Amino acid sequence: MKLNWFSPLPPSRSGVSVYTASLLPVLAGRGEVILWTDQESWDPCLDRYAEVRRFQPDSAVWAEVNRADLSFLNIGNNALFHRWIWLASQRHPGVLIVHDVRLHDFFAGVYLHFQKDLDGYRGLMRRYHGDEGARDAELFARHQRDAAYMAERYPLTGPALQNAAGVVVHTKQAFEMARLHTDAPVVRFELPYKVREFSADEAAGSAVSAPDTPPPYRLIVFGHLGANRRIESVLRALAELPERRQFSLDIYGEVWNESDVRRMAGELGVGDIVSLHGFVEESELEAALSASHLAINLRYPTVGEASLSQLIIWDHSLPTLVEYVGWYADLPLEAVSFIRPEHEIADLKVRLRNFLEDPQWFERMGKQGRRILKERHAPDTYADALLRFGAEVERTGSRGIEKRLTARVGTEISRWLHPAAMDPLIHHAATEINALSAGTRRVEREATDQPPAPETGPKKLL
Repeated sequence: MKLNWFSPLPPSRSGVSVYTASLLPVLAGRGEVILWTDQESWDPCLDRYAEVRRFQPDSAVWAEVNRADLSFLNIGNNALFHRWIWLASQRHPGVLIVHDVRLHDFFAGVYLHFQKDLDGYRGLMRRYHGDEGARDAELFARHQRDAAYMAERYPLTGPALQNAAGVVVHTKQAFEMARLHTDAPVVRFELPYKVREFSADEAAGSAVSAPDTPPPYRLIVFGHLGANRRIESVLRALAELPERRQFSLDIYGEVWNESDVRRMAGELGVGDIVSLHGFVEESELEAALSASHLAINLRYPTVGEASLSQLIIWDHSLPTLVEYVGWYADLPLEAVSFIRPEHEIADLKVRLRNFLEDPQWFERMGKQGRRILKERHAPDTYADALLRFGAEVERTGSRGIEKRLTARVGTEISRWLHPAAMDPLIHHAATEINALSAGTRRVEREATDQPPAPETGPKKLL
């Protein structure tokens, strides 16, 4: 089996690149994998498992892409990393692995940042969200609407899925939203993660055994830190906590407004216990996680994603505070501690006091999280389910394409003809599309029935 895999690749700062790196060794054991990327460089370790090809949308590329048995295209919410994949999906209807279903930020980035096309952005918003969406698009372009407001009201899930042959998501919320925006088959799988094997020395050196560690206890926040990561609430909760000197807070990652965060920490009187480290190498982040006692992984509003950050946290057996929303609200009570969105600061203070009163309970929480990570998020299980779904989509995909193409023809005809004249034309178009597709399927079956060509050389073994 030959697989196309479109994705950001390490050392890209996209979380999807970590997902791909975790899954690739398993996929390589099931078939020949071609990794497609727009990056000029990538981690050379990937070459052990797959051939890496630069994506340039010319005819030679499409000839190679079309030789594969299955194609998987990863779509996330950052246009910097995923724009080229979305453009590829418009010409090549493969299986979309959708990591975020609230994709307003993505399309705003595509149209406003990359294409400098305000009219195109407004038109897209009008098509999917009406005149109100178009008006708010104008206000957003003028910086009079914030990103959280736009993502909540105008998810723009539809344009991402319009050419999908099948859709894979990782949360219940994403599953329900995707089904509303495509007639392609949709499935939900648990996000995969390869659990690290710690040496005895690493396990013994972990800081999560808080009962044996004197304060200050180390809190950690990390990842892509936009406004929805609620750093302001964390700072205010620490400032209002009389016991705040028993904690320190490390923030790792690119903060959307670092200067404002530093200023706020100083004004709140917690600047001396808060450290912003920026983006760091993986080894430095791993060391920081191993030295931490409690992770804070808040997201509000959520964009419908599962949290790779949470799986990394569990891999370190760290207890976690999470927002009671989206994917996080379905996490087991014994593996996380919840913060209510409408009571963030009050709940954060209560949970931090809970930690001081009973650190053993939090230590058990972290260990439960790692157990769940091993049981529910195994890459082998995920890869097998993914390939089964892809094969089923490939077998039945032409019928779905017929349906979508007929619907599109009907939409175009409706712009020009009176409704009374439409039915005969749509019926005729559907008949012709079905005949064309049936002929294609017949040719495919006849080609499959031919005896295999003789082997001319060794197959690539992965």
